[in-house]
Order: sequence, then C-alpha cells, then structure tokens
Amino acid sequence: MNLPEDTVTDEIDLAPLIDCVFLLLIFFLVATQLSEFEEQLEFDIPRSEANLQVTKQFEMIPIRLDDNEIVQIKSNQINTRRGLRDQQLKDSVKTLADTYGLETELFINIHPEAEFGSVIYLVDLFKLMGFQNIELRTYGISGDFKEKYRELERLRSEAVQEALRNN
Repeated sequence: MNLPEDTVTDEIDLAPLIDCVFLLLIFFLVATQLSEFEEQLEFDIPRSEANLQVTKQFEMIPIRLDDNEIVQIKSNQINTRRGLRDQQLKDSVKTLADTYGLETELFINIHPEAEFGSVIYLVDLFKLMGFQNIELRTYGISGDFKEKYRELERLRSEAVQEALRNN
C-alpha cells in the first residue's frame, strides 16, 4: 500500500505526553498537601487493656508407643498387641481429656519399628477426642535396625562401585 508522501511524518505528537506529565504533577502536589494535613491531625488511639500474660500453664503429657504395640499414657500401660482399637485405650484418652483439658500438649514418643497404622490410629483417636497440640517423636533405634541400616549402606556402596567399574 502506497501512501501519499504528504501524510507520512517523522514527528512525535507531544500533546498527550505533556498531558500525562501535568496529571502526574497535579497528583503529586495533591498527595504532598494531604500528607502535611494528616501530620497536623491528632488521633486518639485507644490503648489495649487486655492482659497479655498467660495465666494458665498447660501440662505436657508424654505418651509412648513401643514396638510391641504397648501404649503408655503417664503410668498407665495398655497392651494393644491385638490391635489399637481397644476400649481401654479409648477410655484412657477420654480420662486424659477430662483430667487435663484439650489444650494440653501431647508428646507421642514412637518406637522406630512400631507399625505405621498404629501411629495413625493413635493420632486420629486423640484428634477425634479434641486434642489439637500433638507432637510426634521417635526414640531409641534398636541394634537390629542399626545393623539393617549398615547392611543397606554396605550394599548400596558395593552397587555404586560395581556400576562405576562397569562404566
């Protein structure tokens, strides 16, 4: 498409650019004037009268689940070898909730060789009773577990060395 030569121009129209500059200038002048006006205003901010100190100390209850599926809550031991779905365990958790309250922090110490399903059931039981502060920990790795780990590390190391030799 051929345009006539008199319509093609190499000049930039500065009118819209000047309009934008004036609008920005007006905006910053008004914003500066308003901030000076706000500094002159006195605000009466209310003070909080809430007591921020914690008045009640919550007891931390240790709970233990060992590799033989024995749950120990305080000094009460519950043998749940036949499965954790035991009424005695549910009664102990209910007593714990009634005695110490639901805000109590629970520390469930879990043996590394405890069954995973037992751990999940135990945590679910505490959650259903209303406990929210539950912390899981593992304790004491048995000698058998350490031996199995060392054996796996040795086998992994041998496999890596064999792969390097083959390449």
